[in-house]
Amino acid sequence: FTLEDINGKSVKLSDFKGRAIYLDFWASWCSPCLAEMPHSKKLKEKFTDKNIVFMYISIDQNRENWKK
Repeated sequence: FTLEDINGKSVKLSDFKGRAIYLDFWASWCSPCLAEMPHSKKLKEKFTDKNIVFMYISIDQNRENWKK
């Protein structure tokens, strides 16, 4: 699938062929999602030197909400 990144650039899963992909679906209005974010960031730091792509995908309707 293809999504838009925070800079408006199209990103496809196929752009990362051959790499493991961590998908995190979240929303700005979801308290459990926001509470999990610091743990997810620690996981990302732990695997910095690995061949893993971390993608955080907001399901917000309003772009400004998830950019905050």
